[in-house]
Amino acid sequence: MVHQLLKHAYHSTFLRNVTVLSGGSFIGLLIPLLLLPIFTRIYGAEIYGIQSLLLIGFIAIAPLATGYFEMAIPTPKTLGEARGLAQWAMLLALLFSVAALVLIHLSDETLIAWFRIPLAYGEWLYAFPLIVLSGALMNIANFWLLRAEKFILQGAVKIIAAASTAVLAYAAHYFHQVDGLLIGFLGGFMTGAGLGIWAMHRTKFYVAIPRRALARRYQKFTLFGGIPTVCYTIATQLPLMYITTHYALSTAGHYGMIRGLLFAGVLVLATSIGQVLLNHITALARREPEKVWPYFCHVALSVTAGGVLLAFSMYALGPWFFELYLGKGWEDAATLARTLSPLLFFWLVGPTLAHAAIAVHALKPIGAWQIAYAGVLLTLVLAAELSYHTFLARFIVIDAVMYGIYALSVIGIMWRYHATRR
Repeated sequence: MVHQLLKHAYHSTFLRNVTVLSGGSFIGLLIPLLLLPIFTRIYGAEIYGIQSLLLIGFIAIAPLATGYFEMAIPTPKTLGEARGLAQWAMLLALLFSVAALVLIHLSDETLIAWFRIPLAYGEWLYAFPLIVLSGALMNIANFWLLRAEKFILQGAVKIIAAASTAVLAYAAHYFHQVDGLLIGFLGGFMTGAGLGIWAMHRTKFYVAIPRRALARRYQKFTLFGGIPTVCYTIATQLPLMYITTHYALSTAGHYGMIRGLLFAGVLVLATSIGQVLLNHITALARREPEKVWPYFCHVALSVTAGGVLLAFSMYALGPWFFELYLGKGWEDAATLARTLSPLLFFWLVGPTLAHAAIAVHALKPIGAWQIAYAGVLLTLVLAAELSYHTFLARFIVIDAVMYGIYALSVIGIMWRYHATRR
């Protein structure tokens, strides 16, 4: 039986594509993680704070910068429409970056005071528009290569971008640049963008002025995808903001470290599986729509089993691993890994399956869930003063329930899609 399972896995196109894509993503994530003990001894906490500020800012507004059109790239029947969507996303990203540059120029002193940025690093605010543009181009290239099924090239771009970040950061330190981490961070984004554009050019993409009618036809991706995603992204940062302002700084550090590592790792896996799922369901919907539901069910069961295994593994091994990796003084963080372990199942299943709903253009219910999730978390952080353990327990219950509803909603969407095409 084990031999049959291994043989099936070897011949599974879906599994091979997921392995290649998630492998590249994990290596890209692993490079800075392995070098973290080195760079924390080279660069101070202020530099890491500014890097986090730039990264969170980009993640929060990235869907608006491109109009969320990059998510639609795999869905059109024709290559011309997909090319037009990529061109629209690039044009919007360029205009958004220019607008951000003008805004920063007009209000740089206010922004420096608001975010408490040391004056010595205030000039790095002007790098934000370039980070937005480079990151947007990386995302656009990612979905273009996904449509072209160039998964090895897609993974290679991520690995080289992560490696260039590390190399540039260390090289800047060698030349005595105190802000070398930020130089590496910006250089990694720009390297990824450049490689992404080069990879797109190799797969029948060219730059041109996109058609206005195409933007109108796919405007639902902006209205029901981009705006709710911004709300959702900001909402995921609310618990950390609450803990930072209400409890000891060490508590916030433990929570931020463990939640960031667990959520980021699971999200990389969910995104990799989800993107391949999006591509395959889009192709099936065009050719054989009656096979979409059985295929979705097969993937959903596999992801569910993987989520259970992931949660149990973290519960059993997480405290031991993090206590060993993080060292002395991080015992509470290691315990927190076990406390948050049940959420790994929900963080994996919900976001992964949501890509199937995007493939059939069911953006409204996904957007409604994202806004509802943001609203529920907002009520949590606006609640009366809570003890840390009470807040953590409520957060776990909210995330489990909301992500559970997310997954069930997607299953309902796909069943309805199947029922209307029988």
